Amino acid sequence: MRSSRKTPDPDPPKVLPMTTLPQPYINATALSVTRKASPAGDPSSWIQLSANESAFGASPLVREALAKAIQRPELYPEPSSAVLRQALSETFGFSPDSLICGNGSEAILETIYRCYARGGDEVVFSRHSFIQFRIFADRVGAKAVLTEETAYHTDINAILAAVTPRTKIVVVANPNNPTGTMLPATEIRRLRDALRPEIVLLLDSAYAEYVADPLYTAGHELVEGTENVIVTRTFSKAFGLAGLRVAWAHGPRSMIATLNRMRQIGNVGTLAQAAAVAALQDMEFMRNAVAETAELRAALSRRLEELGFASLPGHGNFLCAAFEDSRAAHAFLLARGIIVRPIEDYDLPDFLRITVGTADQNAALVAALAEYAQATAA
Repeated sequence: MRSSRKTPDPDPPKVLPMTTLPQPYINATALSVTRKASPAGDPSSWIQLSANESAFGASPLVREALAKAIQRPELYPEPSSAVLRQALSETFGFSPDSLICGNGSEAILETIYRCYARGGDEVVFSRHSFIQFRIFADRVGAKAVLTEETAYHTDINAILAAVTPRTKIVVVANPNNPTGTMLPATEIRRLRDALRPEIVLLLDSAYAEYVADPLYTAGHELVEGTENVIVTRTFSKAFGLAGLRVAWAHGPRSMIATLNRMRQIGNVGTLAQAAAVAALQDMEFMRNAVAETAELRAALSRRLEELGFASLPGHGNFLCAAFEDSRAAHAFLLARGIIVRPIEDYDLPDFLRITVGTADQNAALVAALAEYAQATAA
């Protein structure tokens, strides 16, 4: 006779403690990066002035090259960007084996960090530098050492004072993003000469094309005769290829060989390589875009100052403008479909970074800020 006793239910599944879950070796929650805010309405009507994209786009030669390159999407890209490196060599005069290309400057910068810094090491840079410098340090477990600036300029004395036996990399963005300020060649050279030879001096020269000051240097001449200086450049800004993600670096052959062993295979796509080569074939287009940007930047700076919003002396394709209440100004512009960049995450809560747009875009921005100034003065 079958027993009427019920078989007891099995024990309910145990809830495992959080410590048994996969744990990241970095504290990703500590990284705070401002994301682009989006206005309401049709995106095609937005005025995008937050990402420092070129107001003039890319050369017509780039579009022609893309139309040809897209015909064979089934093929992998040339793994070492050999044609692009040769084009860079012919344009700038550097040996191809002293050049490396990457999927945007960030990819190259991070590879440099991965090669030359690890847990317990220190990476030194100025307080208001490109925020990715901090994030890359966190990713490799190194300590980011931020130095104070002088009048929103990188202070070389402060950087040198922060160097310790643990320092492995010193990074200088010149011109700096988001302030737009620059250092003369004499200061960069002084820094190079004062650093121990085993410390990597990483010069991020993403906005070099925009600088007209004769005292400026992107730093390439410092690479020659040294084994610890590397300069990164990009096609995203002055060449107008931000959407394709392609950049390059110039450094000692020994460093470039190391970086090549660490980078991904085929790290620059076929379309990006073709576009960059074509862009180098039309340097006149880039120079004209840079010249027009400089005129628009100066005019925009004057108009902002007339409205009571002074900006720092900028050497890129953007301005860093001061506001009594930057959050209110940002919200006011956003409500009118104009997107600019809050930079609280750069420890600059009283500023907004504003990309230099086309003449029409800048006029719309100025009109909106005139309305804002009138509303806040009431």
